[in-house]
Amino acid sequence: MRAAPGWFAAALLALPAAGFAASGQPPDASAAAAWQAAITDAAADGLDPAAYQDAASLARDLSAGRLDPRSADPDWHIPRPEPVGNPGSGLLPDAVRPASADYARLREALRRYLAIRDSGGWPALPPGAPLRAGQRDPRVATLRERLRRSGDFDSEVGADPWFFDAALDRALRHFQQRVGLQASGFVDEPTFSALNTSVEQRIGRLAATLERWRWLPRQPGTEYVWINIATGMLEVIGPGGPQFAMRVIVGHPARPTPAMSGELRQVTFNPGWSVPRTIAVEDLLPREQEGPGFLAARGFHVIDARSGREVAPGSVPWERLGPDRFPYRLRQDPGPGNALGRIKIAWDNPYDIYLHDTPSKGLFDLNRRTLSSGCIRLQDAAALATLLLARDRDWDAADTAAATSRSNTQVLNLRRRLPVYVVYLTSWVDADGTVQFRKDIYGRDARLLAALGN
Repeated sequence: MRAAPGWFAAALLALPAAGFAASGQPPDASAAAAWQAAITDAAADGLDPAAYQDAASLARDLSAGRLDPRSADPDWHIPRPEPVGNPGSGLLPDAVRPASADYARLREALRRYLAIRDSGGWPALPPGAPLRAGQRDPRVATLRERLRRSGDFDSEVGADPWFFDAALDRALRHFQQRVGLQASGFVDEPTFSALNTSVEQRIGRLAATLERWRWLPRQPGTEYVWINIATGMLEVIGPGGPQFAMRVIVGHPARPTPAMSGELRQVTFNPGWSVPRTIAVEDLLPREQEGPGFLAARGFHVIDARSGREVAPGSVPWERLGPDRFPYRLRQDPGPGNALGRIKIAWDNPYDIYLHDTPSKGLFDLNRRTLSSGCIRLQDAAALATLLLARDRDWDAADTAAATSRSNTQVLNLRRRLPVYVVYLTSWVDADGTVQFRKDIYGRDARLLAALGN
């Protein structure tokens, strides 16, 4: 992130009276003082105080983001809130910022990281052989100081600062967990890279996440589904808070899942799969060419795209087909081997993205789960289907089990739709203050930060 002069200094920026008077109503003294303080403290929102000369401009950026996501992140398709044109008389900064506790915790985390930066940052770990508990190495002292600066190590240093002791092992595992790595206690290459990510880069990630929060609707609803692409997690939020969570598999970087919102409207048990052309020609066609009979063995039907008639897979000259010559459509029968599993959950969107079950349950054990062609695979599709249907009609888990055990396809439209938000947030702060970071798997933060000029 760009280091602007005065970002963390206490220089007080004067607020021109015209910045408020544009509303036609002079603000009261308390509101004026609050906006003056907000401009001085704009760095905590990931914004540059030097860019703001009046309350109106800061109010606009706090209420709807500094940038329009349509240009800053073309893969973000969640409607942006209407910006506050002018704070008016008596309107305070906290009334236009996102009211979420997540946003407030991110601001406090950014304050801490700015303070770390201004105190000199953290040391880089020199390259060398992997480190683990029980070893003695001069780099251990650097590792300990690195983790102390970021708040991961808070124990007393032993008699030998070069010895990798149990306290340092705990600190390293804590660090690994909060940056999305396997908590192995072993300084391998991914851990070395994460340790040597600069505080400036971490500040940039926090600033990007704060900007994305400002793009989100202020009233998501009392009940909704929240899917974070960057974490590979789904949460169902109810009036009392999170109801349950599960792992998900999202799009591969070559076929990324877009950020979007909508309303879950339909549950299908034992769905068939109409294969998108990209998957047909890039994934399935090579498998059939390498091993004739692959499609037939997995219940795929081949449809002539011109006549609409089904043709026998054995009669198709697969070896002569390719991405530019594929006059067929593929459809897979319902069943336990179907790529969509036993359950599909749909909402209206122009990208043909939906939630679905999968027969490949072992993939949810992976730490990074960017494996799909854009759709979102559910670790426990039955639980989500049961929740959606139970709030819509007389339905329970036994009904879901019965529906999935049948061979016929059953489509149930929801009368009570549930909002869904698919977001891309690479950092957040737990309720206990632990700052979490995840990899920018699609490079979207990098593009956003470049647009922000950081």
